[in-house]
Amino acid sequence: MYNDKDLTALQSLLSCDTLDSDIAGAVSNMVRKEKEKRVLQVHKYKISGPFGKNRVIYTTRCPWVESLKVSRKSYDDLIDYLFEHYFGQLESLQTVREVYEQMIKEYEETHILSELTLAHYKADWNKHVVGKGAKWLDKPIANVTSSHLYAFYRTITAGATMRHSTFCNVKTVINAVFDYAITLDIPCIKASHISTSRLPFAPVSDKWEGVYTTEDKQKILAACESASPTVYTKAIELMFCLDIRIGELRALQKEDVDLENKKVRIAHQMVDIKTETVNRHAVRTDIMKGKREAGKRVAPLPDRAISVITWLNEHYPDTVWLLPNRDGQEPIYTNRFNENLKKICKQAGVKYFSSHGIRFHNISALYDAGIDEKEIQRLSGHTTSEMTRHYNKRIANTCNDEKIRAVLG
Repeated sequence: MYNDKDLTALQSLLSCDTLDSDIAGAVSNMVRKEKEKRVLQVHKYKISGPFGKNRVIYTTRCPWVESLKVSRKSYDDLIDYLFEHYFGQLESLQTVREVYEQMIKEYEETHILSELTLAHYKADWNKHVVGKGAKWLDKPIANVTSSHLYAFYRTITAGATMRHSTFCNVKTVINAVFDYAITLDIPCIKASHISTSRLPFAPVSDKWEGVYTTEDKQKILAACESASPTVYTKAIELMFCLDIRIGELRALQKEDVDLENKKVRIAHQMVDIKTETVNRHAVRTDIMKGKREAGKRVAPLPDRAISVITWLNEHYPDTVWLLPNRDGQEPIYTNRFNENLKKICKQAGVKYFSSHGIRFHNISALYDAGIDEKEIQRLSGHTTSEMTRHYNKRIANTCNDEKIRAVLG
């Protein structure tokens, strides 16, 4: 007897367009016999037929209501009906682990997600799902209920030791697996609909440690100015001038900049993909973070940004990239950016927080300056105000008492 995995594999093989007709017939017959064997082992009622002159009918007692009968036009159709009742659809026999592995394999082959995103998916899955011994991992995904997942969520967040951001990363991968199963027509729950608002999470300080303060920024910019200028020191300066992600900064081309009107169009990002020849290849795409058009925006250029861009245009005239790498054929690299930022932070006597710390600083600074939240959301390329609020870490050391008095007085 074949196990569930073997039977599912045989069924999947039948959907292959290049399968020889003789082989397809043989595989179909194997699946048919295995289904029949399983049904007859558990179905305690006799299957009768064929009946009828004008149309053939096969019939048997209903498994869940003995007083009723179920009928189908052919013996095979009746076996399929009974098999689905007793064992579920073949596809639904796939375990959560198997669906996850299939999803990752497809995404790696089709580049639907960036290599970096997939790396995060794998890390979160292995550490927090496999590593925490999720009991539902090897259950057929069709049999996993909302209560199974919620019990798991309660386990990993017990004692409020997990940060909410970490939990969201784990839940994102789990949601993706169940959503992927749905695209395969596997009947399963919509995991993203499970409410987790009452789970306990580790407290987060308003003044997050992973963000540069205003004083830190001034020290970093001063260190950039005193160092020998390179494309990376200028990139650090420019990122402090724009509410921008590192992938969006890398993707900027000269045609995106309008110096006359002091504006820049942010409508692309760089993603790293894996090819047959290289492990990581940078590709410029107009699909923004979150795959939403809201990520595309036009931002004002401060005077420092204009000065930086002017310097870049003068020193790198023969490339389309605003921030080119050494040969000018591609933009700067994220890891090189962070290496240079770490070096500058050391020179400035500032704790290093990577490029994402700059983004946290810029959004927090806009909040502290009293910029309208909807405008900050637009400048940030966020689809929701909740996400924008997540970046607000109140970096200002003092409150504007006079402004408060004017508003409340």
